[in-house]
Amino acid sequence: MKIDIGSGTKVKQGFVGLDKEKYVPTIKFVCDLNKGILPFKNNSIEEISCEHLLEHLNNPELIVDEIYRVLISGHKAHIVVPYFSYYTSHVWCHKNYWSTACIKLFKSSCYHETKIEFTKVKISLHRETKGIMSLVKIPFQLIADWNPTIYERLFCYVFPMAEIHFELVK
Repeated sequence: MKIDIGSGTKVKQGFVGLDKEKYVPTIKFVCDLNKGILPFKNNSIEEISCEHLLEHLNNPELIVDEIYRVLISGHKAHIVVPYFSYYTSHVWCHKNYWSTACIKLFKSSCYHETKIEFTKVKISLHRETKGIMSLVKIPFQLIADWNPTIYERLFCYVFPMAEIHFELVK
């Protein structure tokens, strides 16, 4: 089974939706994600998508732990959060803000028991950038691809990225 966690009204094709309400018929599972518990057995889900959900939760690390718990060994989860310096990340319904430094905390035993290591972390520019801005963004995307830490320290407010995509394979 493939699960789209926090799918809202647009459940990804080939996935089954899970959200706090049954917005559309393709949402098959309803649960309070702020409680940090997914209604699945250990090692029971083959693929997980979780896009633009974690920033709305009080304790997003609980859902990431749950994603890791329910994922079948050797399978992957793809997670997307808004980048902290992008203008849409600071809206009233967002409870936390994301950078690659936040994602590194998941593998630190000081902050996280499970020690989850993500297999891929990519900061990406806004897809809808048009005109001259689509050319201006190229060097910033190259820097972010090469070394996200340098991008975060020096350029994150010069040309803010839109999202962080991270993936884990259990």
